[in-house]
Amino acid sequence: SIIAMLRDTKAQRKFEASGIVKVGQFFYVIFDNLWSIGRFGETLPLYSPQNKLIGKPGVDSGFEALVHEPDSNIFFVVIESSPIRSSKKVPDNPNQGELQNEVNELLSHLPTSPNIEIEKEAAQVQEKEEADPKKHTHHKPEPQPQPEQEFYNAVVQEIRFKAKEVDGIEVDDASYKLEQSCVADYKFTSQNKGFEGAGMLKVDGQLYLLGLCEGNHCAGGDFGRDAGNGRIVVMIKSNLTDGTCVWQTQRVVHIPSGAFFTDYSAMSFRKTETPDVYKFVVSSQETSAVWLSTFDARTWTFGEGTLLHFPRNANCRVQYCNIEGIHWLNDDMLVAVSDKMKSGGRQPAECLEKDQSLHIFVLP
Repeated sequence: SIIAMLRDTKAQRKFEASGIVKVGQFFYVIFDNLWSIGRFGETLPLYSPQNKLIGKPGVDSGFEALVHEPDSNIFFVVIESSPIRSSKKVPDNPNQGELQNEVNELLSHLPTSPNIEIEKEAAQVQEKEEADPKKHTHHKPEPQPQPEQEFYNAVVQEIRFKAKEVDGIEVDDASYKLEQSCVADYKFTSQNKGFEGAGMLKVDGQLYLLGLCEGNHCAGGDFGRDAGNGRIVVMIKSNLTDGTCVWQTQRVVHIPSGAFFTDYSAMSFRKTETPDVYKFVVSSQETSAVWLSTFDARTWTFGEGTLLHFPRNANCRVQYCNIEGIHWLNDDMLVAVSDKMKSGGRQPAECLEKDQSLHIFVLP
């Protein structure tokens, strides 16, 4: 478990892990309840000084995805979604300077029309339902006035770790610096069904950020649980003349229906010997499974896929109930992190043993 690996927990008792990458000899882990970023030795030693929380913990970061860009050595952290049509603002990162003010200002000026993608797919589903005679009734209720729709945008924070100096030599990740915060222009209709995972690919010198929608059709509610309709939003970064920045949507990629999940919790890409072709994995928290395939970054298409379930316990019951981050270790191994078990009887007792932990899996 995460808490057992830390010598200094910074007075924290909950570690709601939501994303993981491996850089060099360390795993870096984010938590949606903390602003600190975890660093763990690759052998996962217990109670070791190799393992630490970097940065001030704060509360409720909303961090949901983590990627690393090796050329710049920048880590990109994705905050799932933030409201843009209310007085609410992005939570303040205690490890920042004044950058958050710029983000909040940009959020307040983003256009507020819904995504064409969600609107179009919802209309198609509605047409099918209206064409079904079983759905018709002789007494339709009078339409009720609807409240003004509120939309949500993800925020992408770029961070760089800062080392402390001992006798003029940099020796460790002591803290991190928030270099820039950019809003993603893709709009969500639900605050807790935004980007849940992310990837970063470079094609012909162009850097793309790929955001994995948690809900099917990138939606919340019943429409978001329409299994087998996973979506990945492909974005490029644009720096604006006023000094702010936006991740602009270029396309929406449909994950094949072989990944028949009611939710999508994380994804990872790994280079192959073929240029611009990657090994791909996407996970589901609710299904407790992964879907493996290949991904061609030139055509934005997937190859044939394989569905694998995480190991069940001795009674053949789900035990990996809260996988929220996943990363390729090599061609045959995956590392994952798990969130805290849901309280209040929302999950069975079997989910407790594997929560708030790092896990390594060998593919069959």
